[in-house]
Amino acid sequence: MVDLGGNTMSQAETAELHHSARQVEDLARRLEKASAIALDVEGNGLFAYRTKLCTMQLAWMEGATLRIAIVDALAAPVAPLGPVLGKDGPLKILHDLAFDARILAESGVPLANAHDTTIFARFLGHEATGLARVLLRELGISLDKRLQLHDWSRRPLGVDEIEYLAGDVAHLIALHDKLRERAVEHDILEEVDVECRYRLDCAIASDDDPRPAYARLKHASMLGPSERALLRRLFDVREELARRADVPPYRILPNERILALSRSAPRDARELFRSTANDLPQPELWMGAVGSGLTDGDVPEPERRFFERRPVSAERAQKRRRLEGALTAWRRREAEARTVSEQVVLPGHCLASLVDLFLEPPDASAVDAAIDAISGIGARRAARYRAEWLGILEMVTTTEPAETPSK
Repeated sequence: MVDLGGNTMSQAETAELHHSARQVEDLARRLEKASAIALDVEGNGLFAYRTKLCTMQLAWMEGATLRIAIVDALAAPVAPLGPVLGKDGPLKILHDLAFDARILAESGVPLANAHDTTIFARFLGHEATGLARVLLRELGISLDKRLQLHDWSRRPLGVDEIEYLAGDVAHLIALHDKLRERAVEHDILEEVDVECRYRLDCAIASDDDPRPAYARLKHASMLGPSERALLRRLFDVREELARRADVPPYRILPNERILALSRSAPRDARELFRSTANDLPQPELWMGAVGSGLTDGDVPEPERRFFERRPVSAERAQKRRRLEGALTAWRRREAEARTVSEQVVLPGHCLASLVDLFLEPPDASAVDAAIDAISGIGARRAARYRAEWLGILEMVTTTEPAETPSK
């Protein structure tokens, strides 16, 4: 058995496999009694057009014995686990929870009341926060990651696959307990809790980005009218081919290449594909897309606003740089004085939000509430540093920038 005294049997032999609704329902009832649940999931996003939840791995203590369960999410419903994984269930322990939280939410079992050991490790000064590296440093345990890029939709699950799946949760509770103890010693547990909630909220938040998918590609905003018209048409072809083949779109054509094709500004489709048509699937579709894009000349009028670049005055850009520099320097000094990570003092996303707020600060009567409303700032951090942040704002606002020497 797998217990606190050591492993006398392999994790693959002791892991419980669940393939039916009844088994998952029984598992949920057992998990209700746990004080904490280690959790990990696997999907097939590297191999399918849309990621599916393939397996769910859970570990928990029953008395002095560590139990491990693997749910085949392609064979059994995961809905019965919803209550135990939600806000009223025990503490859930994950490593890098963003992907897990998103795919669980999409599967109808949104995650809540969770701790992320990645955040613990980062706030405690780990530079490398992958599970294998953290486990080795904290517990001296080596983790086999050979199946990290495995297609988890393949069945049946063999001994190697089960061993790998069990290994990702077998040590999470012990790792969490050690990291949590160190966080308490450094008096940073509240900051870790706040960041865990922030990361979880971000992971499961609905996508409210109004831009069409093609406009979200990195550097798409830099394209001119005819180039973005080409991108829009080429993107649609790539999506359709990926959907038909049930593969990730990048396997049809990487983002970098679809942008490069859009920038090539051909006079006609044949010119664009003279050197590339032979290694693209169904070249006639791509050539048709290029022809349509050239005819369009630009994206539809309602979508052009997503490519508009608002001019930024030199004064505003300079104020942003000064705010960023002043807050970054303050954060470094404070972290050194407290001998903690800079992320404990002020996470990067909070620093960016403070800069945005201070660029056009509200009235003095409303600034405290505006600071408190920053997502992920936390009551303790805001109370501790509010006066210093406002002092930085006043300094940047009242101090004249240095003159640029004339040549």
